[in-house]
Amino acid sequence: MKKALFTLMCLAAMMTVSTSLKAQQVTIPLMPGWNWISLPSADTLDFATAFGSFTPLEGDLLESQYDYSEYFGGGWLGEVQQFYPGYGYMYYSNRTMPYFLTFNWQPPLQVLVTTANPTAITTFGVTCGGEVTDAVKSAVLVRGVCWSTQQNPTVNGPHTTDGYGMGSFSSLVEGLEMNTTYYLRAYALTANGTAYGEQKMFSTKNGVPTLTTSAASEIGTTWATCGGDISDDGGMEVTERGICWSTDHNPTIAGNHGANGAGLGSFSVSMNGLEPNTMYYVRAYAINSHTTAYGNEVSFRTEMTQTWQNGILPGQFSVSATRKVKFSQGNLQYQAATDSWRFASDQWEYVGAGNSNISATYDGYIDLFGWGTSGWDNGNIYYHPYDYEYLTDWNAGDFAYGYGPTDGTNYNYGLTGDYANADWGVYNAILNGGNQTNQWRTLTDSEWSYVFYNRTTTSGIRYAKAQVYGMNGVVLVPDDWNSAIYTLNYTNRTDAPYSTNVIADADWATLENNGVVFLPAAGERQGTYTYIGTGYYWSSNYAGGMYFSSGSVYTSSFSRYIGCSVRLVSVTLPEVSTGDVNDVYGTWAIIGGSITDDGNTDISACGICCSMTHNPTTDDIVALAQNTTVGEFTARLNGLAPNTTYYARAFATNSAGTAYGEEVSFTTLDIPIWTNGVLPGTFSVSADQQVQFSQGNLQYIGSTTTPYWKFADNQWDVLGTTTGQNSNNQNVDRDLFGWGTSGYDHGANCYQPWSTSTNDSDYYAYGSSTYNLNDSTGMADWGYNPISNGGNQPNQWRTLTWSEWNYLFYTRSTTSGLRYAKANVNNVKGVILLPDDWNASTYSLNNTNSNGASFSSNIISALQWSTLESAGAVFLPFAGSRFDGTSVGDNGVLYWSASYSASSTAYVVNFIESGIGGWGNSIDRQNGFSVRVVRNAE
Repeated sequence: MKKALFTLMCLAAMMTVSTSLKAQQVTIPLMPGWNWISLPSADTLDFATAFGSFTPLEGDLLESQYDYSEYFGGGWLGEVQQFYPGYGYMYYSNRTMPYFLTFNWQPPLQVLVTTANPTAITTFGVTCGGEVTDAVKSAVLVRGVCWSTQQNPTVNGPHTTDGYGMGSFSSLVEGLEMNTTYYLRAYALTANGTAYGEQKMFSTKNGVPTLTTSAASEIGTTWATCGGDISDDGGMEVTERGICWSTDHNPTIAGNHGANGAGLGSFSVSMNGLEPNTMYYVRAYAINSHTTAYGNEVSFRTEMTQTWQNGILPGQFSVSATRKVKFSQGNLQYQAATDSWRFASDQWEYVGAGNSNISATYDGYIDLFGWGTSGWDNGNIYYHPYDYEYLTDWNAGDFAYGYGPTDGTNYNYGLTGDYANADWGVYNAILNGGNQTNQWRTLTDSEWSYVFYNRTTTSGIRYAKAQVYGMNGVVLVPDDWNSAIYTLNYTNRTDAPYSTNVIADADWATLENNGVVFLPAAGERQGTYTYIGTGYYWSSNYAGGMYFSSGSVYTSSFSRYIGCSVRLVSVTLPEVSTGDVNDVYGTWAIIGGSITDDGNTDISACGICCSMTHNPTTDDIVALAQNTTVGEFTARLNGLAPNTTYYARAFATNSAGTAYGEEVSFTTLDIPIWTNGVLPGTFSVSADQQVQFSQGNLQYIGSTTTPYWKFADNQWDVLGTTTGQNSNNQNVDRDLFGWGTSGYDHGANCYQPWSTSTNDSDYYAYGSSTYNLNDSTGMADWGYNPISNGGNQPNQWRTLTWSEWNYLFYTRSTTSGLRYAKANVNNVKGVILLPDDWNASTYSLNNTNSNGASFSSNIISALQWSTLESAGAVFLPFAGSRFDGTSVGDNGVLYWSASYSASSTAYVVNFIESGIGGWGNSIDRQNGFSVRVVRNAE
């Protein structure tokens, strides 16, 4: 409370001083003509205060040592407008008589004020202050600083208020203009007036950072490192800093650039993807909220060494009877400090003994690696490229299994399939090798062997021992090598010494340009000790590779902990073309394709994709082909909409990605879609009961998350032997079922649709061998389930009893006298059932009602079948069967009934070439057969 009252008293005193401070008076004789006036005041006085009631005459002059003013028209005109303390003035009076002038002046202030040097200058502010001393009789009421863009600022202009009394103080000045020069003085206000310190001058910052560009370093053929240093942010925080580069002068961030952090200080950035033997210009840049500033320009030239596009050498090498590859421009190298991979600039380059310094932070390059050390966590102990074991650290686990992919139990995986990321070339982006993942791979053992021993070449030469640029190694010549280009000695000889071929530096460029590959004998590493002079090159087979020395060349297996060289071959997108649209129906189409080039690696998937819009991809409707090698294939697209135009393309996928063929179009047929899966025909199954069949055989779709039941889209659709139906894996799609496997727990051990027990008693419905599926709850019948395209409600469908199957085939009366016929519909064998009201003129069928007829008696296309189906015909396809729990085959067409037969069997209907209803019409319940359900006709 006392402090607040004191502050109010000080402010009141300031107001009093500023409004009522009186100047002291002194009488000065003023003579006609020129008079000398000396002003003793310690403060500046305006004329009105200094002269008081004195009125000058027209024409009076007042002159300082620099300027003058004249009294004219009741006011002073000219440069002199006020009196400054301590100055002398000449006054010219036009009076004719002496006049005693009462001159007002202020006594000197007994206070000393010093102004501090401005600091922390920004674009809009500054920190300053001052110190007040020697205030003997003048109590300091207010102190601070004042400023102006003009010299000698006063408190009449902008100023701060920074306390009172003696001592030093600091002032924060804000609200200034950017890039402007200011004058500033400290001040102290006392009862006797205002004292000022010396004037300081400063300029606000212009908002432009100050920075320099450092010289380029680590210059390679396609990469370099550069950076800069920001010493001043221009008064505004730097939010981004980096470098920009171009082949033209004065590069900007509108072109190639890379960032590294923010704020002041030094930084560096890596530049990749540069052109070899090219001059580049670089500038550091700094961005703040006001502008983007650039440092000085530096330049450098990338190395002139031959660099191949994306690191791919031109020669082609057969690695099998059907596949050719191209090698990388050099051995693989890794730098842990930057976690970056590259190919050696030249084929003879190797690091060698430098590998002994490897660590997670080593800033040099290494080129000898333990097996499978791509950096991908493959489940084993050692997978980083810098991992190593000392001899003294071996134990049973590490020695045998420390390196290479594992699932924790199996340690014999190669660098392929699910573990392909353990391959150095698959997982990593290689700076001068395209800088994308999945662009390279490691050769297999058999491919290394084929390159050295089995391939046929134009010249008959496959390899030769040699010295290139003084480095021992093996020269591989491409398939189309012309022996006239260069004479090689002792070719295809494992026992030849390296000195057999000493290739001059000037000759090597010719050999390389004509496709020759050189594998340097870069040595091996055990722990941190490196041996030089032998060649160890990994393959993608577990712990396999290629070995050569001065007296041998062979494929071998190495201990996984050994550090060996890695030489990769390129992987490109496959080449694929789209073939003809072979067949089209209402809900499916068959289209061909052809893979002409696999991109030097295995095709993981191929087939046809389609969409109702142009340029379909594998994100749309896809049909996979069985053949994934170079050559032709066909694939069937299912689940299409009738009377709809589709666009389709062949595709093929390898580790480099997915390639597409040209686009074709087709329109599906306009066929009926059956409501709730109910076909239109009605069939008598007893003297007083008619039924309607489902649109296709029953299928269980084993989705991992939400498995469901459905009817086949078409009556001839079968999953048969291609879906793993001999497995008890619930996630397998299936249409062959053990008896009573509806999914309802009816007391049997096996009631799930995927059950594959070999014990018939495991399938007893309701725990007894004498129950039918429709006894008790009826839920042992597959039709108890909601069927997705069959109304999706429970208990909408049921399985025919054995007596109903017999009545259907042999007893019922029909309008045409026809009940069934064997046939081949859309290339699928089976039996056609004709409805009670069938009109024989709809379609002429051969060998009707003949169980011994051949399936080839009636050959019906998909288009023709649409006519029969619309008229009520049903087709029971030859769907195969599963015997003894696991053996799946195409031996017969068997459909379950809902009726038990004996303690181990249930009744079936069976179609074979020679008849219908064989094997005593019953069979063991453990077997997997087709299910076709019906619903009672309304």
